[in-house]
Amino acid sequence: MGPEVASSPIVALDYGYIRGISAVGSASHWQCGGHGFKSRMLHLIYLEGVFLAFAPSKFKEKRVLKIYIVRHGETKLNSEGRLQGWIDEPLIESGRELAKITGQKLSDICFHAAYSSPLKRAFETGQLIISENKAGSTDKIITDDRLKEINFGEWDGLCCTKSNFEIGDDSFWKIYSDPFHYEGPANGESILDVCKRTGAFWDELVSDKSLQDKNVIIFMHGCSLRAMLRKVYPADEPFWHGHTPPNCSVNIIEVVGAKAKLIEDDKVYYDENLISNAYDQ
Repeated sequence: MGPEVASSPIVALDYGYIRGISAVGSASHWQCGGHGFKSRMLHLIYLEGVFLAFAPSKFKEKRVLKIYIVRHGETKLNSEGRLQGWIDEPLIESGRELAKITGQKLSDICFHAAYSSPLKRAFETGQLIISENKAGSTDKIITDDRLKEINFGEWDGLCCTKSNFEIGDDSFWKIYSDPFHYEGPANGESILDVCKRTGAFWDELVSDKSLQDKNVIIFMHGCSLRAMLRKVYPADEPFWHGHTPPNCSVNIIEVVGAKAKLIEDDKVYYDENLISNAYDQ
């Protein structure tokens, strides 16, 4: 019969002490293959489970959902300073090139899920970025109408620069000066409309428990991207965040529980001298 092992009076919060708490009783209980050994092991497993269930959060593994939101590459209408809402333009060569460069820079990240606006310019950007991936990312891009650009209705395709203003309705300028009161044409959308549908997509995404420790990539548009990031920006942040997001720029957000943190803000992975913006703000 071996010596008795003293019971510890310490109530420990540190996980490192949890094994010591169960080491109570005779050393003979720990003999290999004995009934006492099995009983003690079951006790230990039970205590570890209780600890992990009720321990302070600092002792628990944090499950981080990492979201990469990418604006599409450049199109012909972008380069001409024309409104581009639901009009379905493909990328031009410069847009495809920037998407490939961005994909190469993100190629070591395994994306477990990918989502895109169904519009060609966003979906093609997604295809090009995913095609460069070397980390075993999904090759399935799920389209969702809630990620589409703002609908400009009858104004779609019209030039909207101050030097060539084809719209002919000065209420358009509210989209920059007072975005939350911009309403657009009768057959278009308001900024608040876009915030509502992109916000619904965001809420659905971050509440999906199967994604809470995964990397997700989303391909969308300048205005709809800013609308969805209302869920991340401080409440008093101006809608446009100072500017239209550059083509193929990437915003990276970490979500832990109910908290979202922006860790990369409109990051471009190409030469910044290539950033083009033909729109007035």
